[in-house]
Amino acid sequence: MIKTVVLSLIVALAFCAQGFLQNNLYSFQKDIPRPGTVSEMPVALSRVISLEYALVVSDIAFVKSLNVFGRILENRRNSSSQIAPMWLWKKILHELEISTFLDGYFLDPYYFSNTIASSHPSVVNEVNTMLVRGAHMRYWDWELPLYIGFNNYFLLNNPQEASRWIMEAAERPGNKSNILGTLAARLAYRGNQTENGIVFLRRMLETAKDPVTIEQYRERLIALEGIWLLEKGVESYKNTFGFKPLRLSQLVEKGIVVEIPVDPYGGVFFLGEDGKVKTTSNFRPINDRRSSVSKSED
Repeated sequence: MIKTVVLSLIVALAFCAQGFLQNNLYSFQKDIPRPGTVSEMPVALSRVISLEYALVVSDIAFVKSLNVFGRILENRRNSSSQIAPMWLWKKILHELEISTFLDGYFLDPYYFSNTIASSHPSVVNEVNTMLVRGAHMRYWDWELPLYIGFNNYFLLNNPQEASRWIMEAAERPGNKSNILGTLAARLAYRGNQTENGIVFLRRMLETAKDPVTIEQYRERLIALEGIWLLEKGVESYKNTFGFKPLRLSQLVEKGIVVEIPVDPYGGVFFLGEDGKVKTTSNFRPINDRRSSVSKSED
């Protein structure tokens, strides 16, 4: 008797879920929905009511998001004055969230959601949450951590978090480029995490095999180690005298450092107006080293 009741409930739930999905899909196919005309399936509930058809429901949710997006583009062509409201973009994101929640390995919804974030920075936190979940599921994939890093740097103005995620992307087995390692180290420096950038580059050097890549990482490491040494020197100077030095040469004059390190890129380290240690090369090779000397100490 109990088994019969349970089976009946499961069948009824399946029919309800099917009706829910069909009604929503048909509503999205007809035209761009209006506020309150299309009910939203709770993300947490989607796995329950999709039963063993989770992958199918994931595909349907993704198709729905593309359908609405296509309608938006079509309306824009027909009426240049029409601007899609934010609630509509959030509906699209909701479908993408369902799609990735039911199938965390499905790559296309992540791509699409990040495209929306680039156009609408107000939803970037929601998109990043989705991408973080995907990055954990797709543990071999370097692209999703890269997207998270991009969003943090350009849309959220958070170079520290951007550096962390790009470091993650650079270390993943699918990454074949040496550019990410250099970029992560640069962002670590800009985010006042010079020491983290040093640790990261040392770790990357342990696994690098290409001679060109090894040489690039070594140059970057030498530059960051020079920055880090001078940052510690400026901090020691301030602790001793109660204020920061005006020039890095004062660190040598007071015996805090033996000499100013050499920038492997041909630039010269100097103390910026904001009190941070910088280099005239900006971590890029320059040909004329002499011209940068006067600039650094003026």
